Amino acid sequence: MHLTNPNRIFVVEGLLTIFFSIFVFIFVPNFPARDKWMKNEDKSRLIARLDADKGEEKAASEVSWMKMLFDYKIWLL
Repeated sequence: MHLTNPNRIFVVEGLLTIFFSIFVFIFVPNFPARDKWMKNEDKSRLIARLDADKGEEKAASEVSWMKMLFDYKIWLL
């Protein structure tokens, strides 16, 4: 298989992306309470901040589909 220079760049970029994603998947914890490198006081402060940022979740029945459909911000995306 003969690859030209632009095609080689795409292959190298793709391989780097795959390698980096595997590295992140293995070494980055999925929640602050499970990591090993943070101090306990930092963990508790971060978890409290995440809990405060969650906000209230509305039920699906409260969402107006017509309101979302005709919202100009959606169409600007």
